[in-house]
Amino acid sequence: MTKGSRDSLGNCMDEVGALQIKHRGEWVNAKSVPGALVINIGDILRIMSNDEYQSVDHRVLANPNPKPRVSIAVFFNPSDRTRAFEPFPELTSPERPAAFKEFTFSDYMGMFFSKQLNGKSLVHYYRV
Repeated sequence: MTKGSRDSLGNCMDEVGALQIKHRGEWVNAKSVPGALVINIGDILRIMSNDEYQSVDHRVLANPNPKPRVSIAVFFNPSDRTRAFEPFPELTSPERPAAFKEFTFSDYMGMFFSKQLNGKSLVHYYRV
């Protein structure tokens, strides 16, 4: 079993499946829909959307099925790790201020691989 990064952008699933999401603290199977493209919005997109889109904990189980599984994951990995990320200005206003503080991708990855998160997502760390 592998646990997905909270920043994967897409996953093409076949009928074999094996994707699970955390729902109300429990891992549940994501129903496999043949030909469907599953989009897991990661923490960075959640932050940039100012909570308009929600990220979700997800994982992929080892394939117990004798049929081969096809799964393609795509990850966001900018070449400029010093670039600042924050909620898009178009999604903030005096009535709906930025819900997250600014950060660099380098800082984000440092926190991602640190042991300081105690099982929490980076959304909690960067929330204002």
